[in-house]
Amino acid sequence: AVPELDCAAKAALQGGSQERAADAALKLSVLCGAYSVFENAQYLQGARDIAARLVRIASERRDIPAVVVSASGGDSAVVPNSIASALDLSLMANALCDYFDIARDASALSAARSLLAKLDSDYRFGGLWTINSAFSPTASFARFAVLDDAADPSYVGEAKQAFARVNRRSGVQSVGVAGGRETALLPFAGFG
Repeated sequence: AVPELDCAAKAALQGGSQERAADAALKLSVLCGAYSVFENAQYLQGARDIAARLVRIASERRDIPAVVVSASGGDSAVVPNSIASALDLSLMANALCDYFDIARDASALSAARSLLAKLDSDYRFGGLWTINSAFSPTASFARFAVLDDAADPSYVGEAKQAFARVNRRSGVQSVGVAGGRETALLPFAGFG
């Protein structure tokens, strides 16, 4: 057993009334990993609850929120004017792939694909993915892009990983591994 993973999974089950979309995605990934190791039904249920929320948000909203408010009963609302960053979308897509791996829930894979299509359409500016959406409050005066992805995982690295994972799960053949990260044929417009 891996006590650190078990502790992290138990912490992920704890929810607040308000959390960032990226935190929800990271919790989902931890719970999926913990379920894979421990086969604890509580972890699967926690993952199912978070995945359902992310799938609902991805399918119902044009602008993916950066902050989600959980109401009693498991429903969620969004904080007005909170628009997810490119990293948020990439983390959510990767987490939904993790959930698909343990639950084989096609809606999770579909939502991941939708999030990546949104990333490609709303976050691309001048041939680069930007951190902020074209619809964010800051877009009228600045579109930020990070060109160096070597030091830490960033939205570019996470997005590339998510594209590869969604494509592989959708039946698009993976090309290989480069620098420890998966690479794949990417059918999304503008990515290359």
